[in-house]
Formats: sequence, structure tokens, C-alpha cells
Amino acid sequence: MIPSMFGELQNLQYLDLSNNSFFGQIPLSIAKLISLEFLSLPSNALSGTIPMSLGKLSCLKSINVSFNDLEGEIPSGGVFANSTLQSFLGNKGLCGIHILEIPDCAITNPGKQSKLKEVLLKIVIPVVIASFLIVLLVSIWIMKRQKKGKSKDVEKTAQRKCQNQEYHERIQVIHSNSMKKNILFFILLFLIQFSVSLSSSNETDQQALQAFQNLVTSPSHFLANNWTKTTSFCSWFGVTCTPKTQRVVALALPNLQLQGIISPSLANLSFLSVLNLQNNSFCGGIPYGLGHLPSLRVIDIQNNQLNGSIPTSLFQHRRVQVISLAFNELGGELWKGPWYVPALKVLNLGYNSLTGIIPPLVGNATKLMNFDLSGNRINGNIPMEIGNLSQLANLSLYDNQLTGYIPATLFNISSLLFVSLANNSLSGPLLLDEGNIVSNLNFLSISHNQISGCIPSNICQLTQLKVLSISYNNLTGRIPKNIGCLSKLEMCFIGHNPPKGTIPTSLGNISTLQYLHCGSNHMEGQIPPELGKLSNLREFSFSANYNLIGQIPEAIFNISSLEMLDFSNNNLSGRIPTTAGLHLPNLKVLHLAFNQLEGEIPLFITNASKLEILSLIDNFLTGTIPTNLGNLRELRYLILYDNQLTNEPREYELRFFNSLVDCRMLKYLQVGSNPLYGILPNSIGNLSSTIQNFHIADAHISGLIPIGIGNMSGLTLLSFEANELRGSIPSDVVEIPACAITNPGKQSKLKEVLLKIVTPVVISSLLIFLLVSIWLMKRQKKEKSKDVEKI
Repeated sequence: MIPSMFGELQNLQYLDLSNNSFFGQIPLSIAKLISLEFLSLPSNALSGTIPMSLGKLSCLKSINVSFNDLEGEIPSGGVFANSTLQSFLGNKGLCGIHILEIPDCAITNPGKQSKLKEVLLKIVIPVVIASFLIVLLVSIWIMKRQKKGKSKDVEKTAQRKCQNQEYHERIQVIHSNSMKKNILFFILLFLIQFSVSLSSSNETDQQALQAFQNLVTSPSHFLANNWTKTTSFCSWFGVTCTPKTQRVVALALPNLQLQGIISPSLANLSFLSVLNLQNNSFCGGIPYGLGHLPSLRVIDIQNNQLNGSIPTSLFQHRRVQVISLAFNELGGELWKGPWYVPALKVLNLGYNSLTGIIPPLVGNATKLMNFDLSGNRINGNIPMEIGNLSQLANLSLYDNQLTGYIPATLFNISSLLFVSLANNSLSGPLLLDEGNIVSNLNFLSISHNQISGCIPSNICQLTQLKVLSISYNNLTGRIPKNIGCLSKLEMCFIGHNPPKGTIPTSLGNISTLQYLHCGSNHMEGQIPPELGKLSNLREFSFSANYNLIGQIPEAIFNISSLEMLDFSNNNLSGRIPTTAGLHLPNLKVLHLAFNQLEGEIPLFITNASKLEILSLIDNFLTGTIPTNLGNLRELRYLILYDNQLTNEPREYELRFFNSLVDCRMLKYLQVGSNPLYGILPNSIGNLSSTIQNFHIADAHISGLIPIGIGNMSGLTLLSFEANELRGSIPSDVVEIPACAITNPGKQSKLKEVLLKIVTPVVISSLLIFLLVSIWLMKRQKKEKSKDVEKI
């Protein structure tokens, strides 16, 4: 149940309890949260009515109670006046708002129906019983009158039989007294048996909990300190009992770091309705008997270390509503047998090691709202019968081994909000039934598959779509020109497909768009200036299309919300706009590498104080490197090599290095392959020790290598080759342990010295040694010849 203590959090603004296993009523105390702005309770097992007092929360802007068991009238005031149908879907008992096409309470209001039943029980039934008793008494009175009329006619006969009658009446009285005693005896016997049964049942529940406790440990010894014999087991932490019979109906111990195995004795809690052990460290298997608990509604043991297979009895339980076993190590095949789970609403088995196929019989679970098998090894096709799940809201099958087509009937489920089929091997075209789509779909992800064909032109029928991710497929053709009709779209990922054609100008009409990724396609033509109207855009990527030409529209640099702009690897030309001023306060990544851009680096870039990556590689940029780059305190990558950047005046210090001293997070500094014609300043020794890659090769650098460069202790690559440096290499540079290449330029000069000086010296020494040896040998021969002559 949702704790009533939430009502004490007076400053709470955001409360999201969605996709859990909460049951019971929405606590009235939530109406005390005077600062609450957002309340999200969908996909639980909540019952009862929506508190009318929630309509009085003046700060509340959004509420969502969809896919529960709520009933009764929806409040009309406050936040409810502006709510949409999606906030109440999946609650068949709600009524009262005609604008949202929710039935009138007078017709289909289960709350009223329950009151009607109450009236029947309290008024109508007693009246019927009273009427029946009156008729019975009248009938008895009439019968007695008839008997009195006959008694006079047979008075004499009665006198003759007086003795016999007297004897008969005595026997009847004795029999009547014995009957009363027997009835009292049986009532007393029943009460004794009931009390004994109740006592033994309570004892059974307590024994089951103690057996569970004996197999569980925790770092804080939580259960050992709270589950004590001196207190009633119904008052133990996490245990909920019925008030009258004291039977355990709920065991909720989430987030307690509990370890051990789940005791099979829990199957003896015959009245157990809710079992919640999520976010612990239980291992071993799921006790098979849990699937036979007749009252079980919720079993939530997600995020543990359970292994083994899932008890098949859970897939044949007529009352279970929530099965949540995600993030464990469960294996084996998904149950292929008959699925008889008429009440099941949530089936969450994601991120286990399940195999097998999705059985077509899953279509029998007609009340299913949340179906999650993501992160397993499920193979085969997505069954067509999944289209029978008329109340389905969430379908998550991503990261499996599914093949085949995506059933077109999937998009006809009006309650469907979320579909993720990414990271599979699905193929074939993306099919949307013409004219049959009645969809509230918010999220559609089919990326990283093998989907082929074109993007359907009738995709506009998905009018509620907020996230569209179809990247990394084999989609061809053009992006539909009318894609701008998706007026609520916030994220659009179409990259890494081979669609051709130009960028649709209608994209500029989607004012809600925040992420637009269309990289690694075959788009061509110019970037439409209409895209500059996307005032909420945060990430904008058309990288690696190669055929985009023309200038970058200036309006794009005025999108103040922009955090990432990536137009790299294209054929864009012209200048980077210089009049944008201070309109990129949130920009973190500017990647315009491998184009044909020209002109100077605009100074407005140095006002983008959050910039982390500036990459302008391989363009035709000219002028000097800005000397106020130090304003970019978050800068990590400065990559400007292979341009025409220079230094003014020549042969002077490269002043931009002085400013980079303030960039304490810098990792990559690459300014080589530019005609800089300058001298490295001594301040280079003050650059951040976080720099790992320093590339200034082939930049016409002259002068001495500053001694302070040895302070750059984080270097893994240092490239000075093909410059005009002179003097000795500072000893600190040689001692840098991580440095892969210290100074290729000096190394080449050292080789030159070896070739020009050392080698001739060695050769001369060898020649002298050879001549001396020959001379000695000749002397020895002469001396021998003289000795021979004397003999």
C-alpha cells in the first residue's frame, strides 16, 4: 500500500510511483501535499476511488492514474479539468468526464453500482424477508382458524382419544426439548472448531514466517531485530494481517539488502495476496508452491539473484495480477503450455536468461497491460495474437533474438503507449494498417534491427508519438515530406539507414522536437533554414551524410537550448556565422570537422561557456586561433588541426596557449598541420596536467622547447615532428613515464647527427685499425726474413 506518511512531505513537488505493485486505495493524506506539481501512479493495482480533495491542490499540474482498478467519479476541478484520456486509461470503473469520452456515472459507474448493492443489502432484502414472515404468520393464523372450526364437530371423538393425545403431546414435548439441546450442542461444537481452526491457522502463518526468517540474513540484522517472539507476528515489519482473522495477506520487504533463499514455507501462507521482496540479494529458486496460493495477486521479486526456472503454476493462476521477476538470473524456456491468467496485468520478466519463443497463447491474457521480456534470449517471431491484448500499454521486447515481421495489428491497440523492439533481428517492412490505426502510442523504438522498405507515409496516424527511433536498419527511400505532422514528437532518431533525398522542411514545424539525429544516411542538398525554428532543440546531428552542401543556416546558431551540434563529414561550405552573439549558452559539443568551411573561427564560440568539445578538423579555416579560449572552462577537446590557421605577427609567441592555461579539464590539444609560424611560450608549462594528447606537428614551430613542458604529467602522446625546433630536449620530458613519443623532431635530428658525424668517425677508426694491422704484419715478416738469412 502507498504509505499515508507521504502526506507529511509538505515540500514535495514530484511523486512518481509508476510501474510498481502498490495496492489498496490512494491515501487521502496526499491531498496535504500543497506543493505537489506532478503525481504519477500508473500501472499499479490501486483500487477504490480518486480522492476528490486532489482537485483542490492548486499547484498540481499533471496527474496520471492509468491502468489500475480505480472506480467511481473522476473529480472535475483543479488539475482534472485539463487532464487527457491517457491519464485514466485502463480503469474500467471510472466515469464522469464527457469531454474525455469517459462514460457517464449514472450509466456505468461501479461506485454507484456498489452503493446500489449496499442499498439492496441494507433495505430491499430486509423488506423482502419481513414480507415473507408476514405472509407466513397470516397463513398460520388462517390454518388455526380452520382447525378451531373443525374442533367443535369432532369434540366427542377428541374426548375418546384424550388419553392417547395426552401421551402423544408428552412425547412431542420431550422430543422438542431434545432437539433444542442438540441444536445448541452443534452450535457450540462449531464455535469450538472454528476457534481451534483459527488458532491453528494463525500458528501456521507464524511458523511459516519464522521458517522464512531462519533462511535470511542481512548486514544490519534487520529481521532479527524486528521480528521478535515478544511481539505479535502481525506487527512485524513488512507483515500485513487481516484485522479480524489475523491471517497474513501481505509480506513486503523491499530494499533491505536481505540475503539467503526464499523459504518454501511461504506457500503455507494460504491467505497471502502480496509478496514484495524486490531489490534484495535472494538467491536460489522461486518456491514452486507460491503459484498455488489461492489469493495471490502480486508477486514482485525483481532485482535479486534468483536462478532456476519460473514455476509454471504462475502462468495458470486465475487471480494473480502482477508477476515481476526482472533483473535476476532465471533461465529455461518461457512456458509453452496453456496460459490461464485472466486477471494478469503486469508480466515483467526482463533481464534474465530466458530462452524459447513467445507462445501464441499469451493472447489469452486479455487484461495484460505491461509485458516486458527485454534483455533475454527469446527467439522466434512476435505472435500475431499479441494484437488481442486490448488493454496493453507497455510492450518491451528489446535486446533479444526475435526474427520475422512486426505484426501490423500491434498498432491497432488503442491503449498502447510504449513499444520497444530494438536490438533484435526483426526484418521486413514496417507496416501500418491504412485507416485502422487508433493509437495513443508515445514511444516507438525499432532501432538495431534489419527492417527494410520505406518509412510509412501514413506514420502521421501516430498522432501522439513523442519518441521515434528507427536508426540502424535497412530503411530506404525518402523521409516522408509530411513527417512534420508528428506535432508532439520530442525525439527523432533516423540515423544509420540508407534513405536518400533532401531534408524535409516540415521538420521545422515540430516545435516540441528536442533530439534530431539523422547521421550516416545519404541525405543530400542543403540544410533547410526552417530548422532554425526548432527552439527547443538540444541535440542536432546530420553527420556523415557526405552529400549535404551549402552553408549552415545562421538561425541554427540562435537556438539557445542547443547542447550538441554535429554536421561533420559533409560537403558544407561557406563561413561559420559570426553574428550569432551570445545565443549558445548551453552548447557542449560543436563538431564541424571534415567539411569545406572557410573564414575565421568566430569569436562567439568563446562565449559558449559550457563547451566541452570543439572539433573543426580538416577544413579551410584561416586567421588566428582566438586568444580568449580560456573562457571555455569546461573544454576537454580542442581539435583544430589540418586547416590554414596562422599566427600574427609571425615568429612571435603563440598567444592562444596563454589563455588555455585556464582550461583545467583539457585532455586533447591538437593544433598541428597548420602554418602557425610561431614560438611556444613558456606558459605552456602551466597547461593542465590532465592533457593526454598534445599534437602540434607540422606547424612551422620554431625556437626552443619550453622547459616547463615536463609539468604535463598526464601525457600519453606528444608530437612535435616536422617543425623547426632547436636546442636540447628538456630532461623532464624524457622522464615522463606515460609519454609514448617525446619529440619525433629531435629524434630525426639525432639520427641526422648519427649519420653525419658518428658514422664517419667509426669508419675512420676501422680504417686506421686496418692499416696498423697491415703494418704490423709486414714488420713481422721482415724480421722473420732476417732471421732466416742469418741461419
